[in-house]
Amino acid sequence: MADALAEKAQTDVMLQGSGAIRFKQLGPLVTLSDLMACFPFDESLTRFTVTGAQLRRIFAHIMRPENRTGEGECYQVNRGVRAVYNEAARKLESLEVGGAPVEDDRRYTLCLSTYHEKGAAEFLGLSAEEMRATGPSKTVATSLRDVLEEYLRNHQNIDAHVEGRLVYV
Repeated sequence: MADALAEKAQTDVMLQGSGAIRFKQLGPLVTLSDLMACFPFDESLTRFTVTGAQLRRIFAHIMRPENRTGEGECYQVNRGVRAVYNEAARKLESLEVGGAPVEDDRRYTLCLSTYHEKGAAEFLGLSAEEMRATGPSKTVATSLRDVLEEYLRNHQNIDAHVEGRLVYV
């Protein structure tokens, strides 16, 4: 899901809330009713501009242990993003975007659904207002479900597997 949304949004990082995805897998044949049942929420998608330092702050927040025990929100990330979190040290060890380490002063694009934008301060540890203050934001799609439907039509016979995008050591 995150890959499909990232492609449409032309973004560096897509954070798709895992709670919005109601099936563990789709297929081998996916009908429109399957897609609607799997992804019952139809929201907008907004692209923000953030600094590398802000991106590190977000990943440190979403990967912390408390976030995975029901206190927070878990996310899927798009291809090209790799984050390593050290459980013992409770620290983000590394973050890469597009195969390169994230640079604190560099600008990156980050996309969120409406729900996650509205709850950004709680879910990401960085408010939507802070993200808007960093650089331009833009609504890139008004229907996430339409984006996913179009993606599946144009990418038939795709196969997903675990790639180690979010790593806990």
